[in-house]
Amino acid sequence: NRRVIGLAFAFTMTLHLAGLAALAYFYPEPFLSGVGLLTLLGGGTAYAFIYLLAFTSSDSAQRALGLRRWQWLHTIGGWVIWVVFVETLTLGVIEGDRSRLASAVFLWAVGAMRLIASRR
Repeated sequence: NRRVIGLAFAFTMTLHLAGLAALAYFYPEPFLSGVGLLTLLGGGTAYAFIYLLAFTSSDSAQRALGLRRWQWLHTIGGWVIWVVFVETLTLGVIEGDRSRLASAVFLWAVGAMRLIASRR
């Protein structure tokens, strides 16, 4: 089910991106004044990997890339997306937004489990 979950994630992130674009278009001053360079670079990199992973999620893309390159892309892409989400949530918690705490702890635990699993 990984492929379906990944494509569903890409779809929901596309809806999120459309919402961000609408905010930037209809309310540019309040929206863009709060967006820093780190947010744009981190978010843009995460979106680039989300779409790279979605576009290479088919069996034919895996064959075209070769298994080793496909695995490398999906491993690196997963970690990049994880880092961007963890950084966003963790900084929010540090800045006092307690509503992000459970999500941040969950993602830190997911990262730890992935590291432990990769060592085996």
